[in-house]
Amino acid sequence: MNHNTMTLIGIQQIILDECLRALFYTRKYQTLDKTDFNKTCNACFTKTLIIQWCQIFGSRKEQVHWSKLQLPTGYPKFGQEIILSSNGLSAAEWKSYHNKMTTIRNKFFAHFDLDQLRGNIPCFEPALSVLLAYRQYLIDIIEHSNKQGQMVNRNFFDNDVLIEKIKEELAW
Repeated sequence: MNHNTMTLIGIQQIILDECLRALFYTRKYQTLDKTDFNKTCNACFTKTLIIQWCQIFGSRKEQVHWSKLQLPTGYPKFGQEIILSSNGLSAAEWKSYHNKMTTIRNKFFAHFDLDQLRGNIPCFEPALSVLLAYRQYLIDIIEHSNKQGQMVNRNFFDNDVLIEKIKEELAW
């Protein structure tokens, strides 16, 4: 695997991990008292989650979008089949969900549209499912590269290990 591919995987790893952490922190802050501080933290984590999720799964124009990962022949490909199987949505349901996520990002978080005074935040379960599926895909790519003697080390924790680490952080 070339240097640019490994750099992209490294950047995607950082974004995926921050996105996953923001999702779990959002869930935590939604259960707390509705103080101004807690509402502000929840809003910040929600914004981080949506913006970062859209960097990888939003527009194909994004430099770190999953479709930008160009792997050598023989590597499995990530695509719509994995996306749909990860969350159990049909292609039409995924398109609708994807549109909701990119719209809230574009009209409420990244840019403020005065006609969109209140953001309608979608459920995050499909976002979590595809995030974990792509993260596992990258882990599998790294393991495949290592088996071929390329010795790629990206310090990726297994999905379950990272989720447990985040839950430990939130045990306050």
